[in-house]
Amino acid sequence: MSNQVSQVRSAFLQAASVLGFAFNSPPVERLEDASAHIVGHVLHFGNSKGCVPVLLGVPPSTIAAIQAAGYYYSQLSSSYSQFDAGLFRDTLNDWGFFGPVQLRPAWYTGHTSGAQA
Repeated sequence: MSNQVSQVRSAFLQAASVLGFAFNSPPVERLEDASAHIVGHVLHFGNSKGCVPVLLGVPPSTIAAIQAAGYYYSQLSSSYSQFDAGLFRDTLNDWGFFGPVQLRPAWYTGHTSGAQA
């Protein structure tokens, strides 16, 4: 695992704690072969199986493995190496919430960064 993946993973762990969403790290079991490039697994966002964030520039085989397993994926820049509540909230709103209503964070609006309030 690269240092950048480790930094983004740490920022996601902090974001999950502060913002109240479920994040698993290490990543999901069925993606062990691609785990060096995977930040983790964000439950209930992206699609019904969750989102598997990766860093920009991962091998196409990693993306293919994530898609074949039925997960949503998002390629992230190095700006996710440090926790920024606004950035993480905007990103999760962009991905969409697909979990049970009782698990939806109070801050979740469903508005994408390009949407107008």
